[in-house]
Amino acid sequence: MKIDEIARYLELPSLYQPIASQAAKYLSSAGLDKRLSLVTVNMVSDVPIPLDEKRISTRAFALRGTRLARQARLFLAMGLTAEDEIKPILLYYAIAQVFGFTVWSLVKHKTLSKSHGLLLAQDQQRTFHLSMPKKGSFNRLVDLLAVFGGEPQFANIRWDSVQGNFVDSASNQTSPHKYPFSITLETVYADFDKHVSMTLSAQRTVALDLDCYVLLFIASHFARYRPEIWKRIVDGEKKETSFLYFKTAFDNCPLLYEKAIATVFLAAHEISPKDTFNLLEYNRDAVLNIPKSQSL
Repeated sequence: MKIDEIARYLELPSLYQPIASQAAKYLSSAGLDKRLSLVTVNMVSDVPIPLDEKRISTRAFALRGTRLARQARLFLAMGLTAEDEIKPILLYYAIAQVFGFTVWSLVKHKTLSKSHGLLLAQDQQRTFHLSMPKKGSFNRLVDLLAVFGGEPQFANIRWDSVQGNFVDSASNQTSPHKYPFSITLETVYADFDKHVSMTLSAQRTVALDLDCYVLLFIASHFARYRPEIWKRIVDGEKKETSFLYFKTAFDNCPLLYEKAIATVFLAAHEISPKDTFNLLEYNRDAVLNIPKSQSL
């Protein structure tokens, strides 16, 4: 079965709920419940908790999950063929919705997310800065990747498999670059270049995926709220070269979409989400042949 077929499959409540249920059972047996119990508000602002069968069986759970998946697919299809003036808006919402689907399908939060989790604003010198508030959809994705054992560059925590506990990611000198609270766009581009050259495949994959998410957010912000700036970027005025970064993010959208869908589907087949994210960058055709894992 191909990923696009799986995606349509997960848009049907009667088929989505059994998949979510199987995924929850596997993740619980693989140690997710115990790992989540170690996450505190001192580590992350929006603490995820395990999904339970009662929640999964509700109509509200099924409708939200399937609508997120369907919206992501439709946004992606429209965005890939859209003109550059509106392309980033559609593609950003495609990726935001599909990763929202992944988070919704694997863990529970006490409330619905009410923000993107990213902000873009100018300072008095008219320099744009990207910042992260304490809560939002992006934050939930980053925290979940860290819980599964990835090392996202935005995370405040890192899973230490030797200690069997979470540690401050800033204290680990081998971890990917940890962003400060506010960074310039030039730093975003420089870090993308750095992540491309990373040699550790697992760190490189997660870092680049999140870089693309951030670039999509930035591009969509300009396209929506500052279309005159976005036009200059697209046209490459005054030696403007940042569009090359945005185009890379656009080109990676189908792969990001497939990763998010496959993560949920394969968790129901006893495959760790961490393994799904790490493999797909290199061999998309082998996604359904990832070996099962008894632990996260």
